[in-house]
Amino acid sequence: AVKLIIYDMNGCVVRTLVNGDKPGGMHDVIWDGKDEGGQTVSSGLYICRFTTPTFNEFRKMTYLK
Repeated sequence: AVKLIIYDMNGCVVRTLVNGDKPGGMHDVIWDGKDEGGQTVSSGLYICRFTTPTFNEFRKMTYLK
């Protein structure tokens, strides 16, 4: 299973963009700047976490309106 989750700087989940199986290869995912409830988030720093069964990576992101 592949997961792509956006967190705020407090470690709280803002939005889960991918949670499931994906075939191998390149994929595009676009975050529209909204949280799980559909509300637009504030400008600021966020953490993007990408995980697979054999891989785990964190990246800092800056969201600007």
